[in-house]
Amino acid sequence: MRYINKILSLIKRLHIWELKETEGFKKYTANISWLFFGQLVSMAAAFFVSARVAAYLGPSDYGLLSYVLSAVGLFSFLGTLGVDSILVRELVKHREHKDALLGTSFFLKVFGSLLAMVAVCLAALLIEKDRWTFLLIFVSSFIFLLQSINVVSLYFQSMVQSQYAVNVQVAASIISAAVKVIFIILGLPLIYFVVSYLIDAFILGVGMLIMFEAKAGNMRFWKFDFALAKKILRDSLWLILNGAMVVIYIRIDQVIVKLLLGNSQAGYYAVAVKLAEMFYFIPSLLYTAVFPAVVSAHDTDTARFHRRLAMFYGLMFWLSIILALPVYFLAGFIISFLFGSDFLSSIPAMRIYIWAMVPIFLGNVLTSYMVTKNLLKLLLFWNFVGAAVNVSLNFILIPRMGILGAAWATIIAYAFPLVGLLLSTRENMGQIKYMVKGMLFLPFIKKEGNEIV
Repeated sequence: MRYINKILSLIKRLHIWELKETEGFKKYTANISWLFFGQLVSMAAAFFVSARVAAYLGPSDYGLLSYVLSAVGLFSFLGTLGVDSILVRELVKHREHKDALLGTSFFLKVFGSLLAMVAVCLAALLIEKDRWTFLLIFVSSFIFLLQSINVVSLYFQSMVQSQYAVNVQVAASIISAAVKVIFIILGLPLIYFVVSYLIDAFILGVGMLIMFEAKAGNMRFWKFDFALAKKILRDSLWLILNGAMVVIYIRIDQVIVKLLLGNSQAGYYAVAVKLAEMFYFIPSLLYTAVFPAVVSAHDTDTARFHRRLAMFYGLMFWLSIILALPVYFLAGFIISFLFGSDFLSSIPAMRIYIWAMVPIFLGNVLTSYMVTKNLLKLLLFWNFVGAAVNVSLNFILIPRMGILGAAWATIIAYAFPLVGLLLSTRENMGQIKYMVKGMLFLPFIKKEGNEIV
C-alpha cells in the first residue's frame, strides 16, 4: 500500500484531478489505491497458482480446464443480467433505497444465474459428445449462483469504500491459492481443480456477506421490489446484449481453438491468454474506481469532463505500451520460468496476443464515454460487429495459422469496433482529438492560472 500511495501522490503532482478538488481527489485516489492493492494481490496469487496448476496438469488437461471455464464464461452475461453498472449508478443516486436496490439486484442475479446454467447445459449437450467434458461444464456452471452475492462488492464501490471489499478479496485469494496448492501436493485429478473455482466463489461470497453485516447493514432487510426490477431490467437490456458481445470477445477464441485443434493446443493458447489477462484488471479497475467522477464531471462541467477523458486515454495508452513491451521481449523466459518447458509452444502466440492490450485499454475509456452519453445502442452495434469479426476470423485463421491465427483474430477484433465507434458519428470523431491529446500528455501539463490543457 505504501508504494501505491507514493505513485498516486506523483499522479497528484501532475494535476490529474484538479487541485481545487482536494477532498474529492483524496477520496477517489484512496478508493483506487485500495482497489489496485486488492486486485494486484488477487491477480498475482491467481496467476502464479494458475502457472503451477498448468505445469502440474500439462498442456492437454490444462487446455481442457481452460476450455471448460471459457465455455461456461460465454454465458456470464445471463448470470449478471447487466445489473452491475445499473446498481452502482442507482446506489450513487439513491443511497436511501439501498435495501431495495440490493435485494432486487440480488434476486435478479440469482434468476439470471439459473438461466445461465440452463443455457450452458443445453449448449454443452448440443456441442459436446464427451460425457466427461459435459460433466466438468455442468459442475463449473454452479459458479454463477455463487457469484450473485457480488452485489455487496458493488455496494462498497458505490460508497467509495472499497477497502472493505478488498480486505475480503485478499483473504479469499490467499485461501483459494492455498486450496489449489494443496490439491497439487495431493496429486488430485482435473475435476478437483474445476471444483476449486466454485470454492473460490463460495469463500468470497461468504466473506462479503460477513463484511456487509459488520460495516453496512443486514441482509435480512433486503427486499425484492417488482417495479424496481422492471426498471433495472429495462435499463440494463442494452448492457445485457453488450455483455454477450464482450464475453464472445474474451472467451470464444479459446473455445474454438479447443474444438478445432484439440486440448493440447488449447493449453498452449490458454497460457498466452492467461499472461495477457493478468493485466486486464487495470482498465476495469480504473473504470470502476473513477466512473462516478467522470459522470459527475459530465453533469457539471463539460470542459472538465473532456479533460478527464483525455487523461484516461493517455494513461491507458501508455500503460498498455509499458506493460506489453517487457512481455514481448521476455516471453521465452516468462514461459520457461513460470509454466515449464512443456509450454514453450505458447511463446509465439503470447508475443502477438499481448498487443491486444492497446485497443482493449483505449476501448475501456471510449466505452465509459459511450455509457455516460447513453449511446448504448451504438456501442452494442459495434461490439456486435466486432464479435462477428472475431468469430469469423477465428474460423478462417485458426485452420491456417493455428493458435497464432487466434491471437491475430483477437487483436483485429478488438481494434475493429474501436475504430468503428470513433468514426460512426461527428461527436464520436471528436474523441480522436482527446485521444491524441492524452497520448501526447497535453492534459497533464499545467498552464498559467492553474488551468489544464
